[in-house]
Amino acid sequence: MTARPPGGRKPTDRTVPPVHVIQFRLPVALYEWLRLQAFREHQSMSSIAVEALTVYRAEVDAGRTTVQGWASRGGETTLGNVRVDNDLYEWLRTTAFYAHTSISAVIVAALAHAQADHTEGTVAADAD
Repeated sequence: MTARPPGGRKPTDRTVPPVHVIQFRLPVALYEWLRLQAFREHQSMSSIAVEALTVYRAEVDAGRTTVQGWASRGGETTLGNVRVDNDLYEWLRTTAFYAHTSISAVIVAALAHAQADHTEGTVAADAD
């Protein structure tokens, strides 16, 4: 007979990777862009943020861009949430530490990078 975990639930074979929910502040204009993208792409804002972080991480790791801290310049901000796996969380934590900035600033930089890439892609598509 197998021992049951506390609470009397049966053990399962599925392993769920740890997920970290990070709350961050971002400028209202960037939040509105993110909200619009989520609506257009039928995705959650969190999944778009994770995609932006994944692309940004590849750019930073390849040396094509550097992490620059973002600071509120007195403008309005709003709160956002993103769910990341353990690997991405550790990268965010380490990158923020070595860049002397916050995890929130790295997330905002990734979203601003994604917004700039999207804007350039839209302008290029309109020029064709």
